[in-house]
Order: sequence, then C-alpha cells, then structure tokens
Amino acid sequence: IPFGFGLSYTTFKYEVVSSPRSIALTRDIANGRPRFVSEGPEAIAYAVNVTNIGNHDADEVVLGFLKPPMAGQDGVPLQSLFAFERVHVKVGQIVTVWLYPSERDFLQANEEGNWNAHEGRYVVEFGLQSASKTGSNLMAFATTAVDVRMDLDSIFIS
Repeated sequence: IPFGFGLSYTTFKYEVVSSPRSIALTRDIANGRPRFVSEGPEAIAYAVNVTNIGNHDADEVVLGFLKPPMAGQDGVPLQSLFAFERVHVKVGQIVTVWLYPSERDFLQANEEGNWNAHEGRYVVEFGLQSASKTGSNLMAFATTAVDVRMDLDSIFIS
C-alpha cells in the first residue's frame, strides 16, 4: 500500500478555515550565508477542520502538501509534504488541526547547490486518499493557494 493510504471504517470531510493569502520571504545574510525567512512567526499557518461524517470513531492523519509554481518542470518537485498530524475524531465531531510550513519548505536546491524559492502561486493541499475496508476509495481533501513573493532588496538580520 503506498504512503498516504490507510484503512478506515469511516469517512472524513476536510475544510480549510484559516490560511495566509500571501507570504513574503526575505533573504537573510546573517552569518555570511543566505537564508530565507518569512515576515513574521505567525505568517505561515493553516487551520484545517476535520469532520468525521461516518459511523465510527477513528484516527486520521492530516497531511499538508505544497505544490510549487512550475511543479514538474526543470527539476521542481510535483509536491512536497510539509507537515502532518494524527488526530482522533469521534462521529460527528469537528477537530481543528493547525499545520505550519517553515520557510525552508518553500526552498529548493538548484544545480549549483544553492537554495532558491520560486515566486508565484503555491497550491496547498490537505488530506489523503484512503482505501476503506469495504473496498471503495474515499477522498478526504481540501485545497487552498498562497502567493509567495521574494523581497531580495530587504535584509532581515536575526
């Protein structure tokens, strides 16, 4: 069974309830090497409501994925896992899960080994596809997007 697949007796519904609209990353050249930082510690946070709409209490592992601009082109990955959290959800219950990608999750190494971020719209996805014990495929999924811009003229010294 591939990663992200699990067996479940219930069904979950996902909804993104809080997400940033945009993120500005700034090059930090403290200590003699570039690093990218967001404009604030709370700048990159996502809240996802997970609702158990099935008939049984169950655990769910909420996965957060980033799909960068130019995904699948020029060595840019199709997506990357930035966070996950396991929660127990009773029938009819809504559990809010907070996931926090770091600024490093937006960086990719180029052919020279330097770290760069791609500006543009990142698709942010939460959830997983699971195979139930009844044999049907269930999809618990929510999607949003965030615009990432680089402010290379500013320098943030930590």
